[in-house]
Amino acid sequence: MYYGSSIENDMDLGQFVIMFRAIFQEGMFRPGGTIKDLLNLLENHYTQHGGKIRTRAGVKRILSEDTGRKVIGVELENGEEIRCDYLLSTIGSEETYSLLETPSPLEDLPRLGFVETIFEISPDTQLGEGGNNTIIFYNLNEQFSYAQPSQRVDFNSGVICMPQNFQNLSPLPYKEVRTTHLANYTQWKQLQHSKTEYASAKDETALNSLSVAEKILGHFGENIVYRDTFTPLTIERFTAKKHGAIYGNPLKIKDGDIGYDNLFLAGTDQGFLGIIGAMLSGVSIVNQHILPRV
Repeated sequence: MYYGSSIENDMDLGQFVIMFRAIFQEGMFRPGGTIKDLLNLLENHYTQHGGKIRTRAGVKRILSEDTGRKVIGVELENGEEIRCDYLLSTIGSEETYSLLETPSPLEDLPRLGFVETIFEISPDTQLGEGGNNTIIFYNLNEQFSYAQPSQRVDFNSGVICMPQNFQNLSPLPYKEVRTTHLANYTQWKQLQHSKTEYASAKDETALNSLSVAEKILGHFGENIVYRDTFTPLTIERFTAKKHGAIYGNPLKIKDGDIGYDNLFLAGTDQGFLGIIGAMLSGVSIVNQHILPRV
């Protein structure tokens, strides 16, 4: 669920099949370099084939014909208009409807938020037996709860990842421990107007997360050389995902069809999650809806 479910205390069967195969049959994987290296490969491939990337160019609204069944382009926040034959939206279903200035027909279900802390530790740090793993999923309660917590962060379950333990990685000057827990977006949102309170809450979260991780991995806190924490507000700021829900809307539109002739949904709210899911989603929707027409 932590690695592939956007639904409280449940999981879409199709997503379960994907995750079961990925985790239990094929095993976990990460690139030999960094995620940035992978993104650079994708970007270079895209631009070499004539693709263009515009940054710092927020979309204000999606332009459509009077009939409402066909889009003709987008208007940027600076007033510039870009016309197109087809439009692929990866920002989310409700977020797309908002740019269309059309009410979303989807039910407003609870969205899941997370906090994650990255601890970089000195390379000679000796972790306990648990530190030989790549990924640990843990639950401290008798019954597992995968839902928006009533408190700011739920430390009773989560994920502890040691990415340096994957085989055949490029040498790194540090070891890394990453912790992930369920979070309450509303309570984090209440802190957004006070940088001091927000920073204090992040520090408290990191220390509590460290305490849980050390019970499983052994003590390493004195060897931390760098620490960073993201919250649902971080996700909201950099992705504009509603409620900072990294897995998006629990209701997925698997065929990407939201009722327009030439506008289709891809990405998280189409149904494929994570980095690999993002790539597969775009490819599958373009192959299904756009390439057969051009």
